Amino acid sequence: MLKLRHTPLNEAFRRTPPQQLGSIGLGCRLAAYFPGRIGRGQHCRCPLNADLSGGEMRSELILRLGCSLFLLAPLASAEDAGEQRRPDSVQSSLHFTRGTEALDSGDIDLAIKHLRSAVNLDPSLSRNHNNLAHAYFEASRFEDGWPHVLIAVNLDPGNEYAKKNFFRYFNTMKELTDLEAGDTFDQVRAKLGDPNGEKLDGEIVWWRYGHTALSFENGRLKGAASMGSR
Repeated sequence: MLKLRHTPLNEAFRRTPPQQLGSIGLGCRLAAYFPGRIGRGQHCRCPLNADLSGGEMRSELILRLGCSLFLLAPLASAEDAGEQRRPDSVQSSLHFTRGTEALDSGDIDLAIKHLRSAVNLDPSLSRNHNNLAHAYFEASRFEDGWPHVLIAVNLDPGNEYAKKNFFRYFNTMKELTDLEAGDTFDQVRAKLGDPNGEKLDGEIVWWRYGHTALSFENGRLKGAASMGSR
C-alpha cells in the first residue's frame, strides 16, 4: 500500500462558513435646475440662488447642468457594469448560503442541489467547490467530489478548509482505487485523473494532485509526499 510522508489529518473537518452578502448602495445628489428625476432615482435637492441676475442665473444653470452630466456619465457606466456582473454573483452567494445551511442541518440532497448551482453560477470561488465536494463526501459520492476539491485547493491554496478536505479525500481515493507503489502512469491517471501539474527532477517525475505530489521512477509510482514536506 502506498504510504505518505505526511501525517493524515484526523481532526474534524470544518466547512467554509457562509458569508453574508453585502449590498452596496451608490448615491449621488446632483445640483440641477429642473424638477423631477435627473438620474437613477436621484432628485434635485439644490434650489436656485434667488439673488442672482438673469444672466448670472443662466450662466450658473449651464455650469451646474454641465457638472451634473459630467458626474452622471461615469456613475451610469459603473452601475451598468455592476448590473452585468451582479446577478450571477448574488445568486451564487444565495445558493452557497442555502447549500451550506442544508449541509449543516444534514439535508445532503438539498445541499448538493444548491451548492452545484453556486458552482455553475460562479465557478471561480474556491469555497463553492469545496463545500460541494464536502456534500458529495457526505453522500459517499467520492468520485463526483474529487474533481471539485482539487479545483478548490488550486483556486486558493491558502484555503485551510479546502486543504483539510483535500487530504481526507486523497486518503479515501487512495483506498478506494487501491493506489499503490508500482502503478504505471496510465494506472494512476485512471485512478485519480489527470494531474494538476508535472515536474521532471533528474530521473524522478513528479505529478501534483492538489497538495500532494506523486513521484515516479522508471515509469512506476514510487511514493507520495505532502507538498508542504517537500
